[in-house]
Amino acid sequence: MSLNLDSERNKIARNFERLLDDPVGREIVGKRLGLQLNSHEELKDQAIVGVLVPSYKSLHPNMLDARTRMLMYSKQFCTVFSEPIRGSSIVHWVRNDMLAPLYKEKRKFTHVLWIDDDMVFDKDVLVTMLRADKDVLGVNYVTRSDPPRPNIHIVNLDTSAAARIVNWHNDELEHEDSLICAKSERATLTAGTGLMLIKKEVLDRVGQMHVNAEYEQLLYNLTDEQLSGIRKMRKEGCDETGNYWWFDFLTRLGGWAQLGEDTSFCVKAAMCGFKVWVDTAIQPGHIGEYAYSYGDFNPQQAGEQ
Repeated sequence: MSLNLDSERNKIARNFERLLDDPVGREIVGKRLGLQLNSHEELKDQAIVGVLVPSYKSLHPNMLDARTRMLMYSKQFCTVFSEPIRGSSIVHWVRNDMLAPLYKEKRKFTHVLWIDDDMVFDKDVLVTMLRADKDVLGVNYVTRSDPPRPNIHIVNLDTSAAARIVNWHNDELEHEDSLICAKSERATLTAGTGLMLIKKEVLDRVGQMHVNAEYEQLLYNLTDEQLSGIRKMRKEGCDETGNYWWFDFLTRLGGWAQLGEDTSFCVKAAMCGFKVWVDTAIQPGHIGEYAYSYGDFNPQQAGEQ
């Protein structure tokens, strides 16, 4: 019952935020309250967001429509630009290839928003995510399966042990309204990069982590001599290409199996001291034959708890 009540409260809050985002809505609410309500112009001077869409086969028309509406709406509040869409069967190669030109060309940006080619979302999603002002912010979307399940996990940074999060009300999580993160410093939330906002300083540090071979040192206990050669080779390659291999498949710290590319990024960000948050109120659709959303998971909650 409490989950459904929280969900209803979040919907009401989001609808109110949409009213305040819209000039006509602000005017109506302002008149009712007897106030002069201003827009969030402060975002325009601070946020420069690169919107990156990797794709393997094709872009779903509904995603393209959602992206167009989001870009047009967001331009009222921040500077936003799109990069050419690239495709490959190995998604983390594409992510790195799309980020690399921004670094190689020394482009000015404060955030990157990742959108997969099979997502649908509200036009205000970027503005809402920017307002949260988090280092890494994922959203509450679900797997394309029956039953669908939230694509959010909590991962132990010492062992790589992972567990899916299906109940926001547990002792492992810290809360800020609809936002959640791992409470322990030795754990992190991980979320799908199908819709994720990342600050540039996080990308800078995670890229340096690759150059320094910090994860490999932790995993394999490399000597200073071994690290010296790896670091020299990586720095030369990264400086030349602009590709700092932010995304990859990390080998689990136990030395067996791998983490997915989105989980790997979140783990590296957390190891670098950044918090990974998820906004549970942002619930985009994940398109297959059917656009799965968090609402489809609600009937399954009792069995998951």
